[in-house]
Amino acid sequence: MEYLTCVSIPTPDVEFYGRPVGDMVRKGARIQSDGIVKGRFPYINGYISINGKTSGHYFPAWINVPGHKCEIVRCSDGSSVEGTLDAGPDDNYIVILMDDNKEFDIKVDGKLICHLDFSEAILEEKREDKGMNVNFFDEGICGVAISGHIGSLNKDSAENSVVVKKAMPTGVKLINIIAVASSDMKGATKVSVGDGANSTSYVSDIEVNAGGTVVKDTALKDVTSGTVTIKADQAITAGSIDVFATIVRLSV
Repeated sequence: MEYLTCVSIPTPDVEFYGRPVGDMVRKGARIQSDGIVKGRFPYINGYISINGKTSGHYFPAWINVPGHKCEIVRCSDGSSVEGTLDAGPDDNYIVILMDDNKEFDIKVDGKLICHLDFSEAILEEKREDKGMNVNFFDEGICGVAISGHIGSLNKDSAENSVVVKKAMPTGVKLINIIAVASSDMKGATKVSVGDGANSTSYVSDIEVNAGGTVVKDTALKDVTSGTVTIKADQAITAGSIDVFATIVRLSV
């Protein structure tokens, strides 16, 4: 089998616009000499904008023909986009979004160098992002510290607080509270955690920043209520804060 040489797929470690090629192209992808592209392509979220879209299946490639301008033409509607080619071959790259158009003409300085056909490429389904929120696995063994997820705050949380019933075993000691803010979290700057009667009985005003994790020691406070209240000082406008607790049972 012969392969196209005027356009080629870079090695997985090469980055285009901050994203490694290995994220966008599965091992074994290839461009046949007739321009048909074979291989598997993962679904990418939050990448560069092409035709107003920032998610989909992207095809990164080197342009191995010298010139001044490169033009990518969508064969479905004739629309095109142009870019400048640099002197160094490693600077001459393109990224194609192939979800809503399967055939493209690639031109250098107005001359057609190849026709790319993605109709036989395998576009993998979007994978849903799933987080793992861990509950306490039991009531606690004497002297063994265990950690568990006790609640989340996000922009949909009523009145910037959330009450979780029976989130922690009772009759145990509270070692610490852990607040984990997502990288896109905006709004709240402080979090308090308490029982059903007092929203600050465990910890008050934990300072939180986007993408940060804060561990607050609680000096082995008694947990007498299975109800936990988590409260933010102001509305969360984006992202979320997950709150965990570490407990230990000291009674025998």
